[in-house]
Amino acid sequence: MAARDHRVKCLGLNGSERAFLISNIYQQLGLPMLVVAPSAKEAGSFLADLRFFNPAVDFPLLSFPAYNILPFKFLTYHSETAARRIHALYQILTS
Repeated sequence: MAARDHRVKCLGLNGSERAFLISNIYQQLGLPMLVVAPSAKEAGSFLADLRFFNPAVDFPLLSFPAYNILPFKFLTYHSETAARRIHALYQILTS
């Protein structure tokens, strides 16, 4: 099993190159990975690219959506967003 104390730092990748690198690292190591995207649009694109590069691999691709509400606003978040967040957390715990 690979040691978990090593980091990979890679600069200069654009678009689907990121998903290609992550999918290759996952195929070699088989360890859980966390990828943080700057926006929901980029996260969706990244997940689509990962599915493209790994059509036969059976591993969970989870999205943990943001609430998109400022912390000082007295608004309730959408229940669908809460359900997707709870589903992602449940999948992490049971995997």
